[in-house]
Amino acid sequence: MSLKRRSGGTNDGVKVFEPQPLRLAHIDTDLGPLAPAPIYFRVPTADGRVQAKIAIVAAPDVSGQTGAPVPSIPFDVTFGGTVGVTLWMCTRECDEGSGLFLPMTNLVGTFATPQVLPFDSGLMVFSESVLSDGDDVFGMVTFTVAAGSEQQNPMNWLLNVKYTPVVEMSYEEWCRLVPTFNPELIGSTIIDLEPGGP
Repeated sequence: MSLKRRSGGTNDGVKVFEPQPLRLAHIDTDLGPLAPAPIYFRVPTADGRVQAKIAIVAAPDVSGQTGAPVPSIPFDVTFGGTVGVTLWMCTRECDEGSGLFLPMTNLVGTFATPQVLPFDSGLMVFSESVLSDGDDVFGMVTFTVAAGSEQQNPMNWLLNVKYTPVVEMSYEEWCRLVPTFNPELIGSTIIDLEPGGP
């Protein structure tokens, strides 16, 4: 995790907290078919004075490719429509009686009709800025791969979150809040697709 203090802006020292990105999926080249497979995440947002910028990022995986050329950007992250991604994102409130987190307000798509990503096949980042006094934001990202899919580049699909306060607060108070900002995958593991199928 990284804790950053930046100068400038309306506050005396703008505070920014960016947890380490979470990998939702790794999709390799020459894939077999994958039926719709959901990944779930939660982003804590329990302080209404702090905005969370939540981003789903499609990033070329260049690890282990020493000397290989960096892919030309932009390119079609759906690879001709053979890789499908949808997103449902909502705020949730924790019910004190049961301890369960209950969906409250849709932010992106709906449970019945999630948003197809990307909006354009050349766009590689989708982001939504959330200012909420709900307890967290819940997200469901679903991946589908058609039979015979072939990608030019392996891809990592990542969850990136950036927290910034929208009201003036001391740096010390900000530091007390930061440990509560811990996005995580819930009830699922990352999708790791290698050649030949899942």
